[in-house]
Amino acid sequence: MLRWTILAALVAAAAIPVCMAEEVKLRRRLPDHFVKIGIGLEQREQIYDIQDKYEKQIYQLEKQIAELKSKQSTEILGLLTERQKTQLAKYMKEEAEAESARNERTGEEPEFEAGGSN
Repeated sequence: MLRWTILAALVAAAAIPVCMAEEVKLRRRLPDHFVKIGIGLEQREQIYDIQDKYEKQIYQLEKQIAELKSKQSTEILGLLTERQKTQLAKYMKEEAEAESARNERTGEEPEFEAGGSN
């Protein structure tokens, strides 16, 4: 049962960044280096309007990508034998523990990746 719980958590982890984005209201921000080139207030507002225009579409596409990655992971995990699933869960747990130890030493926050590592 624990193995399936771990595997289900791994599959669900692919959607974490998208779920978190739903809860956080995105701040308006100019692209990198735009402040340095003297963007005026009118240009700034036009940039924000353009960003707003595309933000919902981008969000929906990112959500679709996360859902597809989750489905892909589920199908791939479905191909594994019980022994392979157990081994995979063991290796992923070891990797998570090592990452946690690294983060404790460096004081960094854990990173969330949609795809995970190979």
